[in-house]
Amino acid sequence: MKAFKKVVLVFFLMPFIISILIIVIFIFMLVDGSGSSNDNTTVFGLPSCIKEEMVVASLQCQEKYHHPASVTLAQIIQESSGKYDGLSGLAYNYHNLFGLKAGTTWMGKTCSLSTTEQDENGNIYQTKAIFRAYDSYTESIEDRSKLLNSSNNYPIEGIRDAKEFARCLEKWATDLDYSETLISHMDKYVYDSMTVESYNQQKLSYGNRVVEKAKEKLGCKYIWGAGHSMNEIKDPLQNTFDCSSFVCWSFYQAGIDIGNKTTKELLLMGNEISKNEIQPGDIILFTKNKGETVPSHVAIYIGNNQMIHAPNTGDIVKIVSYSSYWQDRTMCYRRLY
Repeated sequence: MKAFKKVVLVFFLMPFIISILIIVIFIFMLVDGSGSSNDNTTVFGLPSCIKEEMVVASLQCQEKYHHPASVTLAQIIQESSGKYDGLSGLAYNYHNLFGLKAGTTWMGKTCSLSTTEQDENGNIYQTKAIFRAYDSYTESIEDRSKLLNSSNNYPIEGIRDAKEFARCLEKWATDLDYSETLISHMDKYVYDSMTVESYNQQKLSYGNRVVEKAKEKLGCKYIWGAGHSMNEIKDPLQNTFDCSSFVCWSFYQAGIDIGNKTTKELLLMGNEISKNEIQPGDIILFTKNKGETVPSHVAIYIGNNQMIHAPNTGDIVKIVSYSSYWQDRTMCYRRLY
């Protein structure tokens, strides 16, 4: 009789169990599929929708086509801001940064999505459209430059002034104030006089500033949990730290606000780099024991195979060699700017 009851119970519970499994699998697929964007690296001083690859590609097109990088970045901010790591679904999933639709002559990849348009009277409406899809942000930015050069809708030939260039893009979207909105973005983020080389030099200067600020606190005491409030991180006179608050303080004082993060949270920030790419101002995350998957310590690399850190209770902020002891415990290297 007991065996019969168990069979009946399993019979009635099975549909419920299967339903739960289906829901779990569906959620997993959504989470897994949400990471289709190639490059999560944000850029210090720019909105979260702007990634490292976009800045470099914009500067490359500025050099190649004389299309001002500030206009390109302003268009990305205007066209692609959204909830997916700062990006719209079209930009995040299909790398289409400018809302470019796939006309009859387009031979590349496509996707079908709902979009918001504005008619000549300023009325907003929803419609379905076929958009271009790309394999990278660089491809999208390059395609936009080629389109601008080949279209009669945008009288950009010979235009070098960024604001005048932006006004030539008035017909890009149905938004009646499109070009003026671009200019408002451009006034905040100016890259027109910069090259890829100078951009990379600027990034290096960020790292050097972090190192300079970190060195100001040599000799300060390590206290576990100290220095983690934003008020303490903002305080130039703060003199007690643990390993992660020391990193957050150094970055903030160098002009790079990464918030008040724990060591585990720092693992999710910025961009992972290789050992060969490491430069002053990058951070190194360590595990307590070799091979573990959760970081327990963090330090700032300062160059010449040295690092600065707040080690542990009873110790002080100091510079040490990035020796084999630390290298064996290294989990990863990250760039936060």
